[in-house]
Amino acid sequence: MTTAANLEPVITHIANHLAAQRRPSTVPRGSRQTCAYRGADHTKCAVGALFSDEAYQKAGEPEDMDVFSLLDTYDGDPIRDEAMAWKPEGMKNFDFIHVLSRAQNYHDGSDLVSIHYETTLANHGDLPDEELAKLIAEDLRKVMV
Repeated sequence: MTTAANLEPVITHIANHLAAQRRPSTVPRGSRQTCAYRGADHTKCAVGALFSDEAYQKAGEPEDMDVFSLLDTYDGDPIRDEAMAWKPEGMKNFDFIHVLSRAQNYHDGSDLVSIHYETTLANHGDLPDEELAKLIAEDLRKVMV
């Protein structure tokens, strides 16, 4: 069973990252900006915060930014291995990927979740990083669990 307690390390890590970064990680694709593991000015999306720049450089940006594509990669893929290292013990891979997809939806402003990173930034962006991270963590607990 997924609980906030067993996801707390990943929630805290993503929240701290997003609070310090203070903007989504996007790249231009066609006529619009879309989420990217690595975006302009060294930004990282919610899931992108779970793996190193070295892993990203080895694997590159996938064509399909769907987090579920992590299930389709092989053991030994640097992005998959580092992201999945955050999976709580005993949690199934698919369940963890689903939880990560919810964090990604929060970052992207997807209609699939009712709370969004950019809204939290707009309403509370003047807070210090530590206080903003607490609010983002609260949001993530609501959308991930």
